[in-house]
Amino acid sequence: MNDVNFVSADELPIIDEEILNKYYMVKKQLSILLKEEDILKEHIKKAMSYSKINHLSIEKMDFFCKTLERISYPKDKVELYVPSEIKDLIRLKKEVVVLVTKEKKG
Repeated sequence: MNDVNFVSADELPIIDEEILNKYYMVKKQLSILLKEEDILKEHIKKAMSYSKINHLSIEKMDFFCKTLERISYPKDKVELYVPSEIKDLIRLKKEVVVLVTKEKKG
Protein backbone atom coordinates (compact mmCIF):
# COMPACT_ATOMS: atom_id res chain seq x y z
CA MET A 1 0.00 0.00 0.00
CA ASN A 2 1.19 3.53 -0.73
CA ASP A 3 2.48 5.83 1.99
CA VAL A 4 -0.12 8.37 2.99
CA ASN A 5 0.99 12.00 3.16
CA PHE A 6 -1.22 14.70 4.58
CA VAL A 7 -0.65 18.22 3.38
CA SER A 8 -2.61 21.44 3.36
CA ALA A 9 -4.01 22.37 -0.05
CA ASP A 10 -2.03 25.62 -0.03
CA GLU A 11 1.23 23.66 0.43
CA LEU A 12 0.66 21.70 -2.77
CA PRO A 13 -1.44 23.73 -5.20
CA ILE A 14 -2.20 20.94 -7.69
CA ILE A 15 -5.93 21.63 -7.52
CA ASP A 16 -7.35 25.10 -7.94
CA GLU A 17 -8.61 26.40 -4.59
CA GLU A 18 -11.84 27.49 -6.26
CA ILE A 19 -12.58 23.84 -7.15
CA LEU A 20 -11.94 22.72 -3.59
CA ASN A 21 -14.15 25.47 -2.15
CA LYS A 22 -16.94 24.76 -4.64
CA TYR A 23 -16.72 21.04 -3.80
CA TYR A 24 -17.03 21.89 -0.10
CA MET A 25 -20.18 23.96 -0.70
CA VAL A 26 -21.79 21.26 -2.86
CA LYS A 27 -20.86 18.55 -0.34
CA LYS A 28 -22.34 20.58 2.52
CA GLN A 29 -25.62 21.17 0.65
CA LEU A 30 -25.77 17.55 -0.44
CA SER A 31 -25.25 16.35 3.13
CA ILE A 32 -28.19 18.44 4.33
CA LEU A 33 -30.40 17.19 1.50
CA LEU A 34 -29.44 13.54 2.06
CA LYS A 35 -30.34 13.78 5.75
CA GLU A 36 -33.68 15.33 4.85
CA GLU A 37 -34.28 12.65 2.19
CA ASP A 38 -33.59 9.88 4.72
CA ILE A 39 -36.13 11.33 7.16
CA LEU A 40 -38.77 11.63 4.44
CA LYS A 41 -38.08 8.13 3.10
CA GLU A 42 -38.45 6.62 6.57
CA HIS A 43 -41.78 8.38 7.02
CA ILE A 44 -43.04 7.14 3.64
CA LYS A 45 -41.78 3.58 4.26
CA LYS A 46 -43.47 3.42 7.67
CA ALA A 47 -46.76 4.72 6.26
CA MET A 48 -46.71 2.33 3.31
CA SER A 49 -45.69 -0.66 5.44
CA TYR A 50 -48.34 0.10 8.05
CA SER A 51 -51.01 0.35 5.33
CA LYS A 52 -49.63 -2.73 3.54
CA ILE A 53 -49.20 -0.72 0.34
CA ASN A 54 -46.31 -1.74 -1.89
CA HIS A 55 -46.90 0.71 -4.76
CA LEU A 56 -47.92 4.33 -4.45
CA SER A 57 -48.19 6.70 -7.39
CA ILE A 58 -48.33 10.47 -7.49
CA GLU A 59 -48.15 12.76 -10.50
CA LYS A 60 -44.37 13.19 -10.39
CA MET A 61 -43.13 9.84 -9.13
CA ASP A 62 -43.85 6.26 -8.17
CA PHE A 63 -42.95 4.74 -4.81
CA PHE A 64 -42.24 1.05 -4.35
CA CYS A 65 -41.94 -0.38 -0.86
CA LYS A 66 -40.56 -3.90 -0.61
CA THR A 67 -39.39 -6.08 2.23
CA LEU A 68 -36.23 -7.92 1.28
CA GLU A 69 -34.21 -10.57 3.03
CA ARG A 70 -30.52 -9.92 2.83
CA ILE A 71 -27.99 -12.56 3.76
CA SER A 72 -24.52 -11.46 4.74
CA TYR A 73 -21.49 -12.96 6.38
CA PRO A 74 -19.84 -10.74 8.97
CA LYS A 75 -16.13 -10.50 8.29
CA ASP A 76 -15.17 -11.18 11.91
CA LYS A 77 -17.16 -14.45 11.91
CA VAL A 78 -15.68 -15.53 8.58
CA GLU A 79 -12.17 -14.78 9.84
CA LEU A 80 -12.88 -16.75 13.01
CA TYR A 81 -14.62 -19.84 11.63
CA VAL A 82 -13.55 -20.34 8.00
CA PRO A 83 -10.26 -22.18 7.53
CA SER A 84 -7.41 -20.21 5.92
CA GLU A 85 -7.26 -22.61 2.96
CA ILE A 86 -10.87 -21.80 2.07
CA LYS A 87 -10.38 -18.06 2.56
CA ASP A 88 -7.30 -18.18 0.29
CA LEU A 89 -9.36 -19.89 -2.42
CA ILE A 90 -12.24 -17.40 -2.39
CA ARG A 91 -10.52 -14.13 -1.48
CA LEU A 92 -10.56 -11.40 -4.11
CA LYS A 93 -8.15 -8.49 -3.91
CA LYS A 94 -8.77 -5.34 -5.84
CA GLU A 95 -7.17 -1.94 -5.56
CA VAL A 96 -9.67 0.90 -5.47
CA VAL A 97 -9.02 4.63 -5.30
CA VAL A 98 -11.46 6.36 -2.95
CA LEU A 99 -11.91 10.03 -2.11
CA VAL A 100 -13.21 10.49 1.43
CA THR A 101 -14.26 13.90 2.70
CA LYS A 102 -15.15 15.06 6.17
CA GLU A 103 -16.51 18.43 7.13
CA LYS A 104 -14.47 20.21 9.79
CA LYS A 105 -16.41 21.54 12.76
CA GLY A 106 -15.65 24.96 14.07
